Amino acid sequence: MKQRHLFAIAILVIATVGPLFAAANDPRPAVVVDIQKQQVVASQLTPGTDVLVFGYAAETTGYDRAFAEWHEVVTDADHDGTVTFTSKRSIPWRSIWVVVDLRNAQFGVGAPAGYHVALPTHRRVFSRGAAGLLDHVTSMAPWLSAAYVHPGGGVWLMSASDGQPSDSDGRRDGLTSVALPAFTPLTVPGDRPKEFAPGGVLIVIDPFHMRLDAVRLDGAALNGEGTQ
Repeated sequence: MKQRHLFAIAILVIATVGPLFAAANDPRPAVVVDIQKQQVVASQLTPGTDVLVFGYAAETTGYDRAFAEWHEVVTDADHDGTVTFTSKRSIPWRSIWVVVDLRNAQFGVGAPAGYHVALPTHRRVFSRGAAGLLDHVTSMAPWLSAAYVHPGGGVWLMSASDGQPSDSDGRRDGLTSVALPAFTPLTVPGDRPKEFAPGGVLIVIDPFHMRLDAVRLDGAALNGEGTQ
């Protein structure tokens, strides 16, 4: 089809249905994602672009819950504006997917048919670190998995749990904070981003509640709404 895997950290599956999230007032169409039994098909992409596929799933196995996560960059090798990701197994019903066009930072979010993507009950909060840079973000979640697409296409990943060393505030307070300097690169790293920047895309998943916070950053998000 039209798929070449460049970099991958795979732990489970993928899915998406329709542009549930998109940058406000942006005339360009968001990425459209169609979820099939074992495939995620993303269209309305920039021809020839690289695409981040970010997925998270929670499944019940008896009395326990199992979690799985996927991070992969796929290339539109035939320049038709569409890419297909094929899973090695059926896509779990309780899963959330985000597909980001790394060239223009447009993205689409979705889930298998009938599964509702839940949103956070509280807004994310950006704050400044010791160097005065806007490089911390806090969510009301017991743990989180995050991806940050920096302007220019670099993809950076982070997982953290409340009160653990990965939680930058170090307190068990129901909030999980992550610092951009602690993110690790998924793509071949260039210069490490120093702070969250307009034009970037931040994806934060709260696995415990299966809530998704995905935003294309702008001045309002960084300097007014939810910023300390």
